Amino acid sequence: MNAKQLLISELQKRNLDAMAKKAIAGEYSDLGSPYATPVIELIRELEALGHRDLADRARNGDFDHER
Repeated sequence: MNAKQLLISELQKRNLDAMAKKAIAGEYSDLGSPYATPVIELIRELEALGHRDLADRARNGDFDHER
């Protein structure tokens, strides 16, 4: 499982369906994201929803992917 698939899977496990849809669309990827800093946006959204453990994983690069 690549990093993008891992992120999608983790979001779906927690019923974060809107974020999973954004991940599927590549919004948290370095290429093609509407955000200047997609990983920072991912971390911000996860923390705002109380998922600090996933935010920490994103911060540590667990979900880094380019496409």
